[in-house]
Amino acid sequence: MSEDQEILEAVDRHGWQAINISDTDPPFMYTVGLTKTFKHPEAITIGLEPSTAQRLLSDFVEGLRMGLRFDCDGTSDHEVFASEVGFRRVDESQHPVFAGYAMSFCRLSNLSLDVVQVFWPDSHGKFPFEANCDESCYRLQPRLDIPLTASESQEFRWMDDL
Repeated sequence: MSEDQEILEAVDRHGWQAINISDTDPPFMYTVGLTKTFKHPEAITIGLEPSTAQRLLSDFVEGLRMGLRFDCDGTSDHEVFASEVGFRRVDESQHPVFAGYAMSFCRLSNLSLDVVQVFWPDSHGKFPFEANCDESCYRLQPRLDIPLTASESQEFRWMDDL
């Protein structure tokens, strides 16, 4: 069975699937299936240990099951999350780099892909999209709401052809 088929079956059974990408620096995890199950953008978080990322995305999905929406730029301190989290819509140019399986799933399911990045704050409660965020927190969470530059897009297309 192909990976795409495994993901389709997991989404049919559970409503969503988490994809862990741990061989990059920083690592990241994102969802597949929220677009179909909840009519909500997929979610991605970057720079967390896999168990913490899984818990954050599970909390995100629990919020969707409760009827909450996280598809607008902003923050939430809803009790479904262990602490306040931030959200930014991921620029479409970032999708091939950070959400490949979600792109494939949406293509196979005849759906449009949207993704939101879920941010966690630094020790002072600042997010990477806010002034004075701690540099280490900022570096662990690259801002995917910012479009790739032309040279970055070209570099990725070259790597994709390998």
